[in-house]
Amino acid sequence: MSALSRNLRQALEKTVRKARAAAESGAGKALESLAVDRREPWESMTPDVRALRNRLRAHGRNLGDRRDPRSGAQETGRLMRECAYEHWHRMLFARFLAEAGLLIEPEIGVAVTLDEAKELARDRGGDWLTLASTWAGQMLPQIFRDNDPVLDIALPPETRIELEALLEGLPHAAFLADDSLGWVYQFWQADRKEAVNSSGVKIGADELPAVTQLFTEDYMVLFLLHNTLGAWWAGKMLAERPNLAQSAASEEELREACRVGGVEWTYLRFVRQEGEGGAPGQWRPAAGTYPGWPRAAKDVTLCDPCMGSGHFLVFALPILAALRMVEEGLSEEAATDAVLRDNLFGLEIDPRCTQIAAFNLAFAAWRMAGYRRLPALNVACSGLAVGASKAEWLRLAEKVSAAADPDAARDLFGAEETLLTVGIEKRVRNGLEALHDLFAAAPSLGSLIDPRRAGGDILTAGFEALEPLLRPVLAAAESDETAEMAVAAQGMAKAAELLGWRFTLVVTNVPFLGRGKQHEVIQSHLAAYFDDAKRDLATAMFRRLLGFVGTDGTVAAVTPQNWLFLSAYVRLRERVLRETTLNIVAMLGPRAFETISGEVVNTALVTLTATSAQPGADFAGRSLDDWLRDGFFVQHCKLFHHRPFVWHVWDGRRDGFHALVNCHRLAGPGGEGRRTLEKLIWSCLGSWIDRQSAERDAETEGADARLAHAEHLRSELVKVLEGAPPYDLFARWKPLHEQPVGWEPDMNDGVRVNIRPFTAARPLGAKARNACILRMTPNIHWRKDRGKEPARDKADYPWFWSRDPENPTHKVDFPGGPDFDGNRWNDPHYTRAAKEAARARAAEGKG
Repeated sequence: MSALSRNLRQALEKTVRKARAAAESGAGKALESLAVDRREPWESMTPDVRALRNRLRAHGRNLGDRRDPRSGAQETGRLMRECAYEHWHRMLFARFLAEAGLLIEPEIGVAVTLDEAKELARDRGGDWLTLASTWAGQMLPQIFRDNDPVLDIALPPETRIELEALLEGLPHAAFLADDSLGWVYQFWQADRKEAVNSSGVKIGADELPAVTQLFTEDYMVLFLLHNTLGAWWAGKMLAERPNLAQSAASEEELREACRVGGVEWTYLRFVRQEGEGGAPGQWRPAAGTYPGWPRAAKDVTLCDPCMGSGHFLVFALPILAALRMVEEGLSEEAATDAVLRDNLFGLEIDPRCTQIAAFNLAFAAWRMAGYRRLPALNVACSGLAVGASKAEWLRLAEKVSAAADPDAARDLFGAEETLLTVGIEKRVRNGLEALHDLFAAAPSLGSLIDPRRAGGDILTAGFEALEPLLRPVLAAAESDETAEMAVAAQGMAKAAELLGWRFTLVVTNVPFLGRGKQHEVIQSHLAAYFDDAKRDLATAMFRRLLGFVGTDGTVAAVTPQNWLFLSAYVRLRERVLRETTLNIVAMLGPRAFETISGEVVNTALVTLTATSAQPGADFAGRSLDDWLRDGFFVQHCKLFHHRPFVWHVWDGRRDGFHALVNCHRLAGPGGEGRRTLEKLIWSCLGSWIDRQSAERDAETEGADARLAHAEHLRSELVKVLEGAPPYDLFARWKPLHEQPVGWEPDMNDGVRVNIRPFTAARPLGAKARNACILRMTPNIHWRKDRGKEPARDKADYPWFWSRDPENPTHKVDFPGGPDFDGNRWNDPHYTRAAKEAARARAAEGKG
């Protein structure tokens, strides 16, 4: 999976923010010119333009824009934002398709470039952007609605020119990264998010999508998928190869043995059980093997109820496709289509973000196996607004029954009732009434809605029963209001179907919003249905996730850490431990997200399976540490106190050597970390040095300087590998004889410990005081943490004994002073000789 570089991400953010401002300004002007906000149209309007205006007003009301019943004036804020979004994103999606060789000209059925699209547009006397955008819309019928009135609006010429310039200004590489589309919507909402956060208003339907929008980091997505889908698959592989479970030397060997297709289980963790007499036992996935799941991948259903831009679904697609290719012998194309049809499901509160998620998923499928018509995607918006009164809404049932029996006798008083029309109208009326009640507050609640609390025949029958009945009404709607209601009802029925399902795996990043910031609608709903988790929307949503899985179903989520230990969540913890089994918990800390504005939240990655815990156990008041101490997580949970990171190694030159290094591997156990650093030094950097040597011999300009910087970087990395001060590793909580000798990192020690040697290494000729071989120098507190340590032995922990950091003799190999003070210093240094001597003394003491 390729990710946007920081520079590309910044360029994309700048462009998307400008595009929203320009598109909304142009959309506002276009709506004003059509008199959408006025009671009456302009006298000069043609019948076609008047019809478009009426469609736009009906669509705006369905979005939630209010019409004054006295004056006839109508709000246009929601409609304006919808219009701006649709126009820009249809253009943007067209370029994504073109850059990937997937923009298909419908008449000849072949992919065309944007240059070819421009040439075809000139030949046809049209605008290339309109043409390319139209093709993109035809390729994505589930994303761009047929006859969408906002796409029939002509934006002002100056707006079109500005948007086209912004689109063309984005570099080619920005469209190739796997996470580009994920960042797009966060950047689209960035200005709105900042404005809402600074206003101090309570967060409700209008503000929620912007405020809770946060792009989930790749490592979080992969960690959760690898320790659910990957652990399940690894369990099957180890069951087939029991000798491997006993003989494997490391986690890396197990990951390689369980590899399937192009899927590398980078974040899949294993633990080794203890055998008889303390001998090494068998390996197993740290999160367990999910024995209650279906045996075949084709039967595993995965849902993201807060899918955002579809990040989890897109990353799960190649994993599940690879599994089905192996199990069923399918081609990549057939397996990909099968996964879209059978395995992947998603819900999202924001209809615009739902569009991006659908495109993201379709785009990923086409990039995997080429363009073709895809199965209907199982994604829906759970936050659709009901833009009509219940009385207006229920009149739709009459339209449905009449369309179902068009041959019924009619007179001046309407259609004659028949058994068919009576049965259909009653059933549809009940279902539509339930939908209206269910989605009355949907823009504020989204996937918190639980259809199982409501009745209605249509909800029981499902979307398949309602959609055919609504289709003829939509096709022959005699009014714009009827058409809008039919479209909304279709979307709501699909969302209600997914909201009521039970899935094998529910995986998501929950929305974070403290109770003090919640609108009354959200507060009252959480108090009524999620009282033990109401303090934060995140914990309430975490509770709701349990309703998406049946017995043996698994929830995997990015959540706040605080519910694991605060007294306010005692009842939530009791529920979790009684109703589920915690599989794995990874504590991330406050800097888990690459970009975050507003309140910083300590987060955790949690997976749990819906099974029964020990009956009658008393969990009241227990914190996570209590559970660990008392053994409730035995064989189920492994706790990691680290945040996997990529920090960017370089030699100080813009045209020089640089590499992205994954901390998960650089600090991996069993010697993996040392091997990774050696590979960086001798393979990656070594190849670069060889190339620069050849270019120097060929007298290529700049090669001498690049070679010098690269060789200096190699010498610095070798010092890190050897670990002489100040390039040594130090963890104050470990005794001296357990301190690493050279590059022997421990991932559980955390980023601050493992990154210290890299901040000591400097590029050649660096002038900045804090410059180091990391392209971005981390802002980390090194010296002393708050608090005091309990009494410790001086021989094992000399740094807790009267250390004075200003005394030069106390900086390296400090043996300890006369008095114990317990100060938590993080910056001492110890030589290899001192550490090896401590190890020898410890070995003699054991002997």
